Amino acid sequence: MSELHKLHHSPKLIALQEILEECGIGVDALSSEGAISVGQHRVLIFAQHKAFLDIIERDLFQTHMKR
Repeated sequence: MSELHKLHHSPKLIALQEILEECGIGVDALSSEGAISVGQHRVLIFAQHKAFLDIIERDLFQTHMKR
């Protein structure tokens, strides 16, 4: 991954990641038995350009939120 694609260069992506994690999206939540529970939450993200959605998918979801 090149330096420009690292998350700390984009405060908006960091904020989006924090919001998604607060909603339980993209984090592994352990249930009381210790097994990983699968959340049923979904999110709809709007962007002005398709290129920004590609950046969100590549730099945030595939790199930092693989689940």
